[in-house]
Amino acid sequence: MQFDEIISVGGNCDAAHHVRRYFKIEKSMPMDWLIVPFDALISMCNDNFRDFIRLDRLTLWNGTRHAIQCAKRGIVYQHDFPRDAEALVMIDDIAGVFADVKAKYARRIERLQDACRPGRSILFVRSWREILHTAPDYPDYCIRGVPDYQFAELLDALRHCFPETSFKVLFVNYGAQSIDDRQALFADVRNCGDITDWTGSKGGWDEIFARFDIRLSETAPVAKLSVAR
Repeated sequence: MQFDEIISVGGNCDAAHHVRRYFKIEKSMPMDWLIVPFDALISMCNDNFRDFIRLDRLTLWNGTRHAIQCAKRGIVYQHDFPRDAEALVMIDDIAGVFADVKAKYARRIERLQDACRPGRSILFVRSWREILHTAPDYPDYCIRGVPDYQFAELLDALRHCFPETSFKVLFVNYGAQSIDDRQALFADVRNCGDITDWTGSKGGWDEIFARFDIRLSETAPVAKLSVAR
């Protein structure tokens, strides 16, 4: 399957990491480095990405300074605000840097909308992870269930947001869940024994991309895989 763009839509940074690594993509999209709950993604698409980030909605994640979160949608911003020597968010600096953060996401949203302009072919990649990583959960590959109707709702929201764009969504690590829709692909990452950190199994992600023969148009082919197809 060949696409003009391959774009991560969360839930965590691992999807963006492997999309960018495997397909040698350098440009950032809005949801690459965020934690994006499934229903938040649906809401943003239905709203055409309006109010993507607002100062009056920002709060501390679970009441701690480990991250900043959107009080309305639950989106977690891990990498956007200054941190102190203990890697805790410096809350006094949030308002001061917010204008730059908002401008950054405005650029990324514009980039997303341009990438998904009419007539183009897009693969959105959605991973099950919607959690703030901590060391004990690095090797955790439990399946997070999503109601079947939400998969259909997301596809409808993407059709609403990009009505003249051809797309598919690759849903990763949702176990036996699936829906009868040609625009939805489902696959689980096979643990190839190479998990060392939050990125999960490199070999497992490579196997998925190879299994579906996913390619970017007008680019050089990716490096030959050493994993079983």
